[in-house]
Formats: sequence, C-alpha cells, structure tokens
Amino acid sequence: TNLSLYKQYYKQKNFKDAIKPWRIVFFEAPRASKNMYLHGNVMYKTLLKKTKDKALKEKYVDTILMIYDQRIKWLKKKSYYKGRKGIDLFALNPERYKEAYGFMKECMNEMGKQTPEFVLNKLMQTSLKMLNDGEIEADQMVADFSKSTEILEYQLKKATKEKVKEQIQTVKDNVELLFTRSDAATCENLIPIMEPKFNADPENLEELKNIVGLLRTLDCEDSELYAKSAENLYKL
Repeated sequence: TNLSLYKQYYKQKNFKDAIKPWRIVFFEAPRASKNMYLHGNVMYKTLLKKTKDKALKEKYVDTILMIYDQRIKWLKKKSYYKGRKGIDLFALNPERYKEAYGFMKECMNEMGKQTPEFVLNKLMQTSLKMLNDGEIEADQMVADFSKSTEILEYQLKKATKEKVKEQIQTVKDNVELLFTRSDAATCENLIPIMEPKFNADPENLEELKNIVGLLRTLDCEDSELYAKSAENLYKL
C-alpha cells in the first residue's frame, strides 16, 4: 500500500506527501524496489536545494548517504554505489571531501579494472584537493594517478563502441591534466610510471605520443625515457 501510495505522489512531484509512505517502505521493505532508492535521492536532493537552513541541509545530506548505505547493504552492485556515494557527497557538501575521497577509493580498490571512468575522474579531482590541503602526500597522488591511468588504458583497449572510447579518452585526458597541474607532477615521479608502459610496447604509436607529451609538459626532455620515446615516435 505504501509503495503504491508514494509512487503516485512521486509521479505528481508531490514530494511532501510522498516522503512519509516512502520512508515506511524504505525502512520496512528495503528490497521491495530498486527505484525506491533513486526516488529517495531525487526527493531529498530537491529538498536540499530548496532550503537555506545550513543545519537542515546537513541532515538532508546525511539522509542521502543513509539511502546509499541501505542500498549497499541490501542490493547488488555494492562497490559501484560506494563510488556514487562519494561523488554525491563531494557535490552536495564539498567540505566533506575527505569522506568522499574514502568512498571513491573503496570503489576503485574493490572494482579494480571495472571501476567506472566517472568515478576515477572525480577521484583524481578530490585527490588533487587532498594534496593541496595537505591531507595526503605527493606519493599518494602519484599512486592515484598511476592506478587510474592503468584502469583507463585497460578500458580503452576493451571498449568496442566509439562513443564509449571517446568518453574514456576524455576522462583519461582530464586525469592527466589534473596530475600535471599538481605539485606531485615531477620528472622523478612520472618517469617510473611511464617507463614500464614504454618497455611493454615500445612501438605503440598512441602510447608513445602520450609519453612524449607528458614528459614534455613536465620539462623532462633531458631524461633517457624521453629520448627513447621521441626516437621511436619519430621512426613511426
């Protein structure tokens, strides 16, 4: 009854009356509907936008996190929704970026090469903020960059649809841009990441362009890796 009731109010965008029956379903029948979680997010985000009360805003954010927690507990794709939870928290309350970073890191550590590209994109944005605020050291930023690019390169090779490839490439370019603009971007940090990629496939044209471009951006032209990469790129 409450499931039907809240859905009718929700369709009418009458969120005020929809929330009471929605809460009953949410707490008493957590597996009743997948859409219930999406609808809950929409309703509380709408309420969040409408209020100027700072304390109430924080309560709405906590409620949205609770919706994610309930979904993670009862339904599938748990790691995926940890990433979504981190992205939403960063967007809704940027001051809690450390928590958001933690959720996105959990997602990446658990999903590995299947981590959605949009999670990696936001993770690197948050990692840069963490570095700038002194919350992490440069080596952690380097590790985040290395892992993110490794995953994105794997996904690029596996992608078959052109539109998907373009999305992944856009994120990869942005991840590289975020890294090169950080204090962690030094020749000393970049070369150990790029060298294994060169050694694995020294005649990969796209990889060579990427390596040479990044090394040039960071003024690493004096390195042996730059010389070898640039020579191979010229030959190809």
